[in-house]
Amino acid sequence: MDIIEKIKNTIKEEDTKNNLRKFNQYYIEGKLGSGQQGIVLKIKNNIDKRFALKIYRPTDKDPEILKDGINRFIEEINILATLNHKNIVKIYTGGTAKWSDKEGKWDVKEGFENFDKHGSAEVLYYYIMDYIGSGDISSIFPELKDKSDSSNNQEIPPYKSLKLFEDLISQIADAMYYYQSKGITHKDIKPKNILFCNDDSTFVIVDFGFARHIDSTQDKESIPRKEYLDTESIVAEDYKKNDMGQFSRILMKILPKLKNEYDSSRYQGIESVIEKGYGPLSQRFGDMLEFNNAIKHYFLTATGWKFELKLNEYLAPNRFGRFDSKLRIPVSGSLLLSKEIRSLIDTPEFQRLRGVRQLGPTMFVFPGANNTRFEHSLGTYSLALKYLEKLLSFPTFKELCDPLDKSIKLIALSALLHDIGHYPYSHWIEEIDDFPRGLKLPKHEERARKILSNGKINNLLEQEWDINVDELSDIIAGKHICNGEVLINSFLSSVIDVDKLDYLMRDSVHCGINYGKGIDLERLLDSLYVNSSTKKICLTTKGRSSLLSILSCRNIMYQEVYWHKTVRSSEAMFKRFFYEYVKEENDDISKIEKYLQYSDDQFIATLYERSKKKNKLNKLISPFAFRDEGRLLYKPAYIFYNNNASKEPNDTKRFFRDFINKNYKEIVDISDKLAAHLKESEIPDIEPFDIILEKTPIRRDHEIFEIEDFQLWNTRKESFEDYPDEINPLNQYLSNNQQAYIFCNPKYYNKLRKLVQEKKLDKILGEIL
Repeated sequence: MDIIEKIKNTIKEEDTKNNLRKFNQYYIEGKLGSGQQGIVLKIKNNIDKRFALKIYRPTDKDPEILKDGINRFIEEINILATLNHKNIVKIYTGGTAKWSDKEGKWDVKEGFENFDKHGSAEVLYYYIMDYIGSGDISSIFPELKDKSDSSNNQEIPPYKSLKLFEDLISQIADAMYYYQSKGITHKDIKPKNILFCNDDSTFVIVDFGFARHIDSTQDKESIPRKEYLDTESIVAEDYKKNDMGQFSRILMKILPKLKNEYDSSRYQGIESVIEKGYGPLSQRFGDMLEFNNAIKHYFLTATGWKFELKLNEYLAPNRFGRFDSKLRIPVSGSLLLSKEIRSLIDTPEFQRLRGVRQLGPTMFVFPGANNTRFEHSLGTYSLALKYLEKLLSFPTFKELCDPLDKSIKLIALSALLHDIGHYPYSHWIEEIDDFPRGLKLPKHEERARKILSNGKINNLLEQEWDINVDELSDIIAGKHICNGEVLINSFLSSVIDVDKLDYLMRDSVHCGINYGKGIDLERLLDSLYVNSSTKKICLTTKGRSSLLSILSCRNIMYQEVYWHKTVRSSEAMFKRFFYEYVKEENDDISKIEKYLQYSDDQFIATLYERSKKKNKLNKLISPFAFRDEGRLLYKPAYIFYNNNASKEPNDTKRFFRDFINKNYKEIVDISDKLAAHLKESEIPDIEPFDIILEKTPIRRDHEIFEIEDFQLWNTRKESFEDYPDEINPLNQYLSNNQQAYIFCNPKYYNKLRKLVQEKKLDKILGEIL
């Protein structure tokens, strides 16, 4: 008995234990369809996930026809492997298979490396694809059924049929434009080859058996000569318009049923577009994008797509990224996830952020400051979606973000992945701007490019999200951007960007202080606007108070948290340790670069163990490894306040005014000079690492916001106006209040304080100058 017939009989007889059902690691559950030379089966894997298995059994007697049939099947697999679109069936694997009656099992091989190109009676050809469970579109549009088809129809109310009709057009036209843009034509668009999935109302094109690359040899005789045949385009060998013609004929069979659902002008408009789609070749649309754009103006439902933060709504207008679950985190509350977002979150690259703290050693002062960059990244993503919900109501925003599907994806991705390049103890490592031994560490934004360009996360971005990683990386880094990319980047880098708003509020909560609550987020969201001149997000005039609250909150958080003297002491100790660790050649550069891929705790533990033999150096990192003497942090023997410099002794003022402009290597040299001078003149037993000088960093877009082109939209006057005068002092506050420190080993604190009180330190600093 023929193997296909054996499979059919096994399914018909409900013989569940027959080994014929065990196709490699899959189990054959039932039949989905069959033809003269093959069968499509429903299968499941070991975790009960269902797929469809298409088996081709060549039976032609003519060797040339037989060979052509095999090549066509393999070409179908090759074409499907290059396509990645929500509305095109996804292929997972393919190859050859043989059934052995003697052994009672399948011999399944992936790929076609050593197959018989001329065919064999024993060899079957197969591929495994997505299982679409609800049937083809004739199940929801009975007008498309064959006369011989007696299966029951789904009972669908007219208004739902209308939405399904418009969704069918939008989704399939988009899928057709997608595969045609890749140089592929289908040539067999018919109802049986468009499936409908009830679970998520998705239409999916299947069966690319007659598909070809446009520039390959086309066999006119092989094209199906059936009801939806488009003769004129075949004769002209215009196969793009052949697909358009076939699809238009399908739509024209459905449309009359919906006549009462549309007003006459909409109905006639849709009708004229469809007629043009299969009309004279010279009058047809140039491609399916043009067709789609022309017809959607008459739609009642599809044009009503609205970005809504609700379950079962979509991230993008093309039905990408359905929100199907929620996740709760502090500050943000419930945030919405889609399977595409979860796939990114579950990658090793993103999971690493669970072990990278947002605030590094700040936990030594604020014990609750254990929030991670993982949590912050999710919060930033959630806030970006809230921004989108407001901004998508403005036509200017949509215009600047054209194409909208892609821009929305880039906004969500850049917010979610903006911190993926962070090192352990990241900002503090990046403050070391000049390492010994030629170690070059790119900024975390640039490091993100390397991470996103490799591994599983790269595959997801390029294949599932259809996003160019270089473009995404440029947006995160704020480099090589123009037009709409500038607007997208302003979500991450502006006075009101989602990154700083999230970390200001989140850090405040985790530190147990209330400063972050001073930001009126609800009012800020309500005041969002877009500046078409600067191509950046901005606020209306009613958001003026929100802008002031952001700057005020930032200034207080820096003064009370980020620049807290003990926090800066911790950071100074860590930076000096890491600088000296690199300098002393404990490890080669490649090993150090490997350590930088670790979590905070693994990184510190590794450096602690590797530096154990160097006691003077090891004591700097000991507190962070929770070893030896516990929390033994250096104390501030002297703090210089730039805003109070006029009250400082002359040499002290000159010393620190010069000092705050130094790079890190120069800071280390000055620290060593001061320690040597103290050893020689005042404290004989003091060692170089017992004195560490430090300053508070002043960086663009962190301690100073770029507000030069920030404007407020006056809704009454319908014009932009400059930000209020009180903004400048607030923005310059941290720069004007920059601080510098002399930290010391606690056992020398009293001696150094005595030098300060006796005015001897001023003289020493003058001598060093």
